[in-house]
Amino acid sequence: MTRTRPAAAEQNADRRLGQHLLAVVRAQDAAIPAHRRAPRTVAEMRARLAQAAADDACGLCGYWRCRCGQARSTSTAPTSVPQAQQRCSACGGAGGRVVDTSSDGVIRQSWQTCGTCGGSGVSR
Repeated sequence: MTRTRPAAAEQNADRRLGQHLLAVVRAQDAAIPAHRRAPRTVAEMRARLAQAAADDACGLCGYWRCRCGQARSTSTAPTSVPQAQQRCSACGGAGGRVVDTSSDGVIRQSWQTCGTCGGSGVSR
């Protein structure tokens, strides 16, 4: 079975349909806010990953590997805790700990809330 070549009128209609669909898709894509639009190129994906990496640092000290423990030792906060609110013995008053699940060159750190004090840092 051999295929015949489409007539010029059919090719023109197909081309116009393709142009119309492309225009509709571009118009709908432009209506999506930039922060909700999915990245489509490698450059867009890398930029989004870089932004996410910048936002993933510790909120207190700003470092990927949290240095808040070091800051606590040099802070001017009072070192004595009132007798009614003693530090949790499980977490040392931090309310939890940083869990490092890094592997294959990817750094993954997350905060795990202390189960003993419920994240308050104070003994119950």
